[in-house]
Amino acid sequence: MIDIDLLPQIQTSKTTLPFKAEWLFWGFALIAAVSLGFLYLDMRNIAAKLDGISAQVAEAEMRSKVLIPPREVRDLQDALQAAEKQLAGLERAGAEISSSQRHSVTLMQPVSGLAPAGIYLTLLTSQEDGTILVQGEADNESAIIGYAGRLQLSGLFTEVRIQSIEIKDFMMFTMTIAPKTF
Repeated sequence: MIDIDLLPQIQTSKTTLPFKAEWLFWGFALIAAVSLGFLYLDMRNIAAKLDGISAQVAEAEMRSKVLIPPREVRDLQDALQAAEKQLAGLERAGAEISSSQRHSVTLMQPVSGLAPAGIYLTLLTSQEDGTILVQGEADNESAIIGYAGRLQLSGLFTEVRIQSIEIKDFMMFTMTIAPKTF
């Protein structure tokens, strides 16, 4: 018996790319959440150390009247001040990181949601300078230009710049997007 498959092979590489973009978005969100969690744990550890040092200073001040020399009290006070400065620095860094990550994560959904038919996003990432790097594949050049226009007209971005278009089996593109600051 001879089997002949008359149905054409279905290519799924481009149809799964929007799904990958969604996973990239959720992966970035997960990384941001984990980073904030580790920062929170670090701040809690330093706060616990600060409480311990405060208790030691209070105890030392009570004993200083009888047992502890002034030098030891000064050392403990210096350690307390250093820990307070470190905690304040971490709190400032945590506030900066959380607001910039929230802003970037919030913008990832519109970036992927504005992609028209024929655009398949493969990478969305926030860069150190605050811009968003977008890479993807497209059926044609006009789809890429149309997507850049949609992003610009959304009002969420100050600049949308197509960095490169490379033609292989399909068109690969890279663009950077500068979000508006609110």
